Amino acid sequence: MMRFRIVVVAACLTLGILPAAASSPWAIIGRTTGRLWLATRELPRAAITHWRVTVPAAAGTAALIAFGDRRLSDHVDSPSLERNSRNWSDRGLLYIEPAFVLTAAAVEDHCLFCPETGRFALVGLTAEAYNTAAVQAIKFASGRERPYMAGDGDGGFNEGGRSFPSGHAAGAFTMAALLAQHDPHATWFNRGAWLLAGGVSGLRFTAKEHFPSDILVGAALGTYLGTLSVQTGH
Repeated sequence: MMRFRIVVVAACLTLGILPAAASSPWAIIGRTTGRLWLATRELPRAAITHWRVTVPAAAGTAALIAFGDRRLSDHVDSPSLERNSRNWSDRGLLYIEPAFVLTAAAVEDHCLFCPETGRFALVGLTAEAYNTAAVQAIKFASGRERPYMAGDGDGGFNEGGRSFPSGHAAGAFTMAALLAQHDPHATWFNRGAWLLAGGVSGLRFTAKEHFPSDILVGAALGTYLGTLSVQTGH
């Protein structure tokens, strides 16, 4: 994920859109981070308030962890598929989706060097940095074993692994949610971003880097953060 942030910063500087932001870059970063931190603190209360959604989702995720993850992962048994999936998921997250999302935002704003595009890029960069910190904290707390690890590979928790949740899924869906909120009426661009996010996430399963539940939780987290981040930037 560190490479991803470096690539995004380099792309923004190359295009010249960060200096075009009308507001102070630090003000945009501060507002975005503050909104995300507040949303993180309010997440338990929101989960209780919307229990009709969160309870079935949590129960389904728990059932998948207990009964489905290992069985589904065992069906992937091809070293070439795993290698190619790993390479393409990295390319999708690091290069393909960021380029698509930034280009789409510039087209929607009708100008590559507009302040709106600069703000969008800076909000996205902040969201990805926050996203990375949140995912790494959860990974450290959960300690879930990855599917490819030597031994049983059963996805046990508190075993020193870094599988739960998927950082690639969280990062990819953050970008898709950012673009969807940037211009909700840009149907085809938004569909393309969601499809790319789904592709990047699915490849983490066929790469045996993550179990399905890791990907689902990462995608939900990324969508949540991406939606709130872009609201902060406007």
